[in-house]
This record gives sequence, structure tokens and C-alpha cells, in this order.
Amino acid sequence: MAIPKILPKTPLIRDEGHELSRTLKRNEDPHTERSKMNRRADILATLEKEGPLDAAQISARGNIPLGTVRAYLPPMRWAGFIKTHKNMKGVYEITDKGREYLKKGERE
Repeated sequence: MAIPKILPKTPLIRDEGHELSRTLKRNEDPHTERSKMNRRADILATLEKEGPLDAAQISARGNIPLGTVRAYLPPMRWAGFIKTHKNMKGVYEITDKGREYLKKGERE
């Protein structure tokens, strides 16, 4: 009868000098240090700089995870920070209210 090897319960991997557990808790956001205000500001700044974009373009150009962008776009639209571009489904642009929000965040 062979003796089984004992393996650690959660193997660790190294990433940029940090030890990380191989598994994250379900629905745990790896970017938890970013506040909702900062994430909104990142999306708005990308739209301000780049003009009307769809979710994938906002993600790529703003270096923001696509899931985060898709989660934040509907509430931001309801709040009036962004609007859908005329005649282009799924393309968003910043509104005057969004610009004010962005400037307010820069002053603080």
C-alpha cells in the first residue's frame, strides 16, 4: 500500500512579489481597494478623453475590467452621468452632469 503525499490545502502563487491564494471567494472583487466613486470617475474620465465608446472600448482604453464597466454603466446612466449616443445602440457618452461629477472629484 502506497503512502499518499500530503499537499497543502490552498497552494499559493506569487504575483509581483505578493502571495495570493489560488482561489477567490465567490463574487469577490480583486480590486476592492478602489472605491465606487473612483471607478465611476475612471469611466467618466475615459469617456471625457476618448469620446463616445461602447463598454468594451471603455474597458480597453480605460484599463478597467469589462465586468466592472458593464456593472457600472446602467446605474451611471440612471443617475444621468452618461447617456446612450444618438442612433448608436450600446455606445455611451458623458453628460454635463457627468462632467460636473468628474470636476467635483478632482477638486476634493
